[in-house]
Amino acid sequence: LIDRQMTLPTRFAARLQHEGDLVAIMADLEVNISIQPAGTGMQDSVVSIAGTAHAVGRAVSHIEMQFTSFGEAETRAQEEKDRQNIEQVKIPSQLLSASVGPNGAELPKV
Repeated sequence: LIDRQMTLPTRFAARLQHEGDLVAIMADLEVNISIQPAGTGMQDSVVSIAGTAHAVGRAVSHIEMQFTSFGEAETRAQEEKDRQNIEQVKIPSQLLSASVGPNGAELPKV
C-alpha cells in the first residue's frame, strides 16, 4: 500500500467531498481518501489517498481531471460574469462623430 498527498484549493476539495465524488472514487477504485486543511490557512487542503499503487495512480489521475474541469468551469463562469457587466449605450450619431473625430482618429482614445 502507498499513500499519496495532493495539495488542492479548498474550494475544489470541499466540492469534491460534499457532492459525492469522493465517495464514488473510493468505492470504484478501492482507495481511502481524506481531506484536511493545509497548514493554518483555509486556502488550500491536503487530499491524502491510500491504496495499491495502481489504484492510487488512477485516483490521482481522476482527481486531477476533475480539478482541470473545475478550473475551466470557473474560468467560463468568470468570463460570463465579465460579459454581463458590459453594457451597450446608444449614442446619437451627431455626438458620436464629434467624439471619434474625423475618420475615427480619436477612436483609440474612446
